[in-house]
Amino acid sequence: MNDELLALLVHNQAESFRALDQALLGQGIRTEHARSCSEASATLRRSCLPRLIFTDPNLTDGTWADVLTLARMHGRVIPVIVVSRLVDIDLYLRTLEGGATDFIVPPLSPADVAHVVKMAIGERRAASA
Repeated sequence: MNDELLALLVHNQAESFRALDQALLGQGIRTEHARSCSEASATLRRSCLPRLIFTDPNLTDGTWADVLTLARMHGRVIPVIVVSRLVDIDLYLRTLEGGATDFIVPPLSPADVAHVVKMAIGERRAASA
């Protein structure tokens, strides 16, 4: 993909995002990690803005909706993909209706991750055109 692409992974437990992190790195996408909404906010303030954010549905100090709010505070839309440990149709519908770009449930193959990234970036480009 693009070696300038950066993804922020916001999650409570590193183990649950390890395979996603590896799949992104395998595609040349750099990753940064945050363990809470407050840490994600600090990361977004001090580093170059990520092109994508992957988040747990629930964090110690907020939810995916709070991460979505953070993603919209920086002058451009950053696609937010919710990563759930379980298939939850109600959560899936709430996240997509609430503005998340996608909702995924591991395990995901590298091809699945590449497709999610491509669709998220393509959707963002279409929205800004």
